[in-house]
Amino acid sequence: MGDKIKCCKSYKKKHKGYCTDCPKIIVLDKPTKKKKNKYKKKKKKKVKELEVA
Repeated sequence: MGDKIKCCKSYKKKHKGYCTDCPKIIVLDKPTKKKKNKYKKKKKKKVKELEVA
């Protein structure tokens, strides 16, 4: 849950306080292909950890 809040905070700073699930944010953000890949990989790992935990 802490990860989700962190993700929300990052998105809030970038956009106009729009808060949603991390995966949705990644899809909405779409800054660059390279960045998206980097974010996707990091987020995927975190999400997996959350699911396992």
